[in-house]
Amino acid sequence: MRWRGFFDSAGAATIVGACVGSLVVTDARAEPETVYFASADGQTQLVGYLFAPQSAGPHPAVVMLHGRAGPYSSNVNEACTLVARNNGSPCNASSLSKRHAAWGIYWADHGYLALLPDSFGPRSKAHGFGRFTHDDPDRDDVNERTVRPLDAEGALKYLQSRKDVASGRIFLQGWSNGASTALNVMYRQASLPSGGFRTAVAFYPGCGPRALIAQDADRIVAGDVLDGDR
Repeated sequence: MRWRGFFDSAGAATIVGACVGSLVVTDARAEPETVYFASADGQTQLVGYLFAPQSAGPHPAVVMLHGRAGPYSSNVNEACTLVARNNGSPCNASSLSKRHAAWGIYWADHGYLALLPDSFGPRSKAHGFGRFTHDDPDRDDVNERTVRPLDAEGALKYLQSRKDVASGRIFLQGWSNGASTALNVMYRQASLPSGGFRTAVAFYPGCGPRALIAQDADRIVAGDVLDGDR
């Protein structure tokens, strides 16, 4: 699928769920810009990584939501805890996972400003979580139902404040835990006035009761729906 064409043609509040192979981007470039902005929870300052097009704006934008492993490479994240302004950490813009870096570069190359928020590092959990950790109580304060949707909404507000962003063309993309977050964001948004994310793409979300705020959250949209793989 040509994602740029999909985003350009998708209607408001569309959700697409998909299971796709890895994106491969081979060109080297400078690391993304590190930015800071508030979560909509009213208490957490988030760190994010901004991939910007080289052309002049305003640009459409994409918020990319990482999965339960977090945004950083597994080669460095084991010892990471807090990621915050003025706090040195090996988890930073130079140590993002290849998947997240590749997608950020892809969107920037196609004229989109891409923002990857870190929901875990600002809450001292930059190490992320491995397989079989669904019942880990340490995940409760970074859960995809009630916490991470507020981070996505904070990222939306931050992008809408930027002069180089087309505020009516901001999209949402998530993987796994981040994909469940994206579905929850769109479910919350369905009852709100216009001005939210225009479209969401959810790659292999968890769709059980522990992942979604409502069991029809992957189906309540104003546009077309293509369900995920589970």
